[in-house]
Amino acid sequence: MNSLKGLEIKGKRKEIMEILEKNPEANQIILKTKPSKFLFVLLLNRTKMKKVFVSRAIYRSVQKKYWKVLEEMGVKIKIEKRRRGRKGYEKKIKRKIVQDAKKKGVSRVARKYGVGRRTIYNWMKEYSE
Repeated sequence: MNSLKGLEIKGKRKEIMEILEKNPEANQIILKTKPSKFLFVLLLNRTKMKKVFVSRAIYRSVQKKYWKVLEEMGVKIKIEKRRRGRKGYEKKIKRKIVQDAKKKGVSRVARKYGVGRRTIYNWMKEYSE
């Protein structure tokens, strides 16, 4: 997720309504789902929205007139780059996993971190000292 302190909107209509009811003071919204007209109305009526963060794909999928209306109402729209594809691991984390695997065993460490055993063996080759 984003490092911002914002209200993340995703899920089905009922879940979204519950999120909005619990957080009426939210002024930063992170849209993780394509908004409908209904969702825009809910956001405007039930929050104090000042900034909206959306992915490029979501921004493109909504008609421009809706974004223009939000901007006219003083809401800033920020298009974010979202990470796509496989989850990557930093070298520091890979090394830690390799060290744990050498001490505790590959299978146990693979389950603990949710990484495939074959991946850990590949990292062991890569980071062998």
